[in-house]
Amino acid sequence: MAQKYPSEEMLGNYKNQEACFVDVKTASQIIGVKPKTLYSWTSQRKIPHYRANGKLLFNAKEIIDFV
Repeated sequence: MAQKYPSEEMLGNYKNQEACFVDVKTASQIIGVKPKTLYSWTSQRKIPHYRANGKLLFNAKEIIDFV
């Protein structure tokens, strides 16, 4: 069964970093949701996100705080 909540180990890697940007796959692993859920949240503007050169990015600290 897939883990539904982020693990402390995964969160610990990103908690103290100010500007660590991650892609959709990594962000979904950090917070324990499917990439499809992240895409849905970004289209609804529910989660902080950025676009750079057409690529969807997340600030790791912001998404951890979001959870």
